Amino acid sequence: MYGTIMFTPVYYMFVLGEGPLASAKHIMWVVLGGCLGSIVAGLLVNVRSRVYYREWAVLGTAVMTVGYGLLYLWPVDPQATRKHNGYQALVGLGLGFCMQQVLLAGQAGLPVDEISTVTTLIDYARTLGGMIGLVIGQVILKEKMFETVRNSFGVLAPSQLEGQDVVDLEAMAPMLGVLPQSMAQPVYDGIVRALNLVFVADVPFAALACIMCLFLANIPLHIILPARRFEEIPDSLRKLHRNAGSA
Repeated sequence: MYGTIMFTPVYYMFVLGEGPLASAKHIMWVVLGGCLGSIVAGLLVNVRSRVYYREWAVLGTAVMTVGYGLLYLWPVDPQATRKHNGYQALVGLGLGFCMQQVLLAGQAGLPVDEISTVTTLIDYARTLGGMIGLVIGQVILKEKMFETVRNSFGVLAPSQLEGQDVVDLEAMAPMLGVLPQSMAQPVYDGIVRALNLVFVADVPFAALACIMCLFLANIPLHIILPARRFEEIPDSLRKLHRNAGSA
């Protein structure tokens, strides 16, 4: 999720020449897909008194794997907006199917007094995994983009690119619009290839998550028992209750 939200706008900044704010609006397809997937999975996670955490988690991670694989085929054609939006929505749909189901499975598999602990650990693990994924994506994008810039602009010495990061290269986006097509097109192609590699790097992780979800158990959620009957309350507490009521 973090990788898709982080790197998708880069495409629109470079290839379409959009600004940071305009390019960010394109991630709404991931968000819409995630919302739809969460609603559908939430409504159908419990059918006929049986829960389906494992099935939704496996389906969600499988859809994510396919979605990231399709993002590897992301075309450089700026007019192919339907493909761009569809691929992103597919990734979001997979995320929506599985995110809450994994959390529910973890909460159902432990005693009630440990639910807060497992919820915190799952959120921490998601954040940590997202940060690691961002670092991997940044490294891939930086190396491939630097390679593209060096190949396209031979006058740049390697030392001139040292110490720069992806944000520095993103500042080049407005410049590409004024360059001749013969010079700008190789940079466009290189950026799209780099993004393709960033997205395809998520495929093995999503596939591994899909395999691991096969081992989830469909344990019913904890049942909150009704309050004890008044007759079963000890006499001392019953008397205190009557006194409080009369007061």
